Amino acid sequence: MTHFTERQRFPLWAELLMALPVVAVAGALYAEGESLRTALFALGGTALSMGLVFALIFQMTTEVDEREIRVHFGFIRTYRWRMPRTEILAAKAVQYNPIREYGGWGIRGIPVAALNARGNLGVMLTLKNGRTMLIGSQRPDLLLQALTKRSN
Repeated sequence: MTHFTERQRFPLWAELLMALPVVAVAGALYAEGESLRTALFALGGTALSMGLVFALIFQMTTEVDEREIRVHFGFIRTYRWRMPRTEILAAKAVQYNPIREYGGWGIRGIPVAALNARGNLGVMLTLKNGRTMLIGSQRPDLLLQALTKRSN
């Protein structure tokens, strides 16, 4: 039984930013004297490529059940992270600065230290292996409650 599920999309400005290369490619081709047909073909191909990127990464889903926490990115689950709850020593709700502390949103760090899609709230996990992991959440109190809930 799942105790917590949250789906987060990246902010609208990030999605719109993805559209810029699509428009730029088509506009550059048309400005260089290519036919409108060629520019539209390039526009379609670039849009299709960007749509694939969108489907692969632009949603973050966090789930907690009695055994583990799982985070995956994309409508098609391309990146997956999971951790048994028994490997979590401590968890606390936090406010953080995504740009200053992690370099932005997404899958951040090598090794991965943060998984976030938007905002500046989350839950910081301290793991038995000595590492920490930040899970971004728009509902950190509910995520924390699900992580600290004891199974019966």
